[in-house]
Amino acid sequence: MGARLQPLVASPLPCGRSYGAGLYFAVDPRLATYFLTMDPVTGTARPADANGEFTLILAAVVLGRVGAREALLGGSESQRHHMASDLRHPANRNPPVDCESATGPMMKEVRI
Repeated sequence: MGARLQPLVASPLPCGRSYGAGLYFAVDPRLATYFLTMDPVTGTARPADANGEFTLILAAVVLGRVGAREALLGGSESQRHHMASDLRHPANRNPPVDCESATGPMMKEVRI
């Protein structure tokens, strides 16, 4: 694993955890760009790095069997408040039973 990927794997970005804890990959790079540049919870822009740049990793990803699951994160403040404890639950740290990765009902992103 490359040196630039190691920090991401060790500590994933605190966003996009609707389908459980893990690294997220978007089928469409425009969706990945949106989450890279905008905070979906607050709707505010994320800052670029010290060089004024963002880093987007384009990669072929082996997904294995993909299982769909409902999102954990809802629109209410109460639901967002409980997200941290929900993400610690083993069912939300692993893909669905008999699967290696997870996606949402619309299959726009995949979590491994």
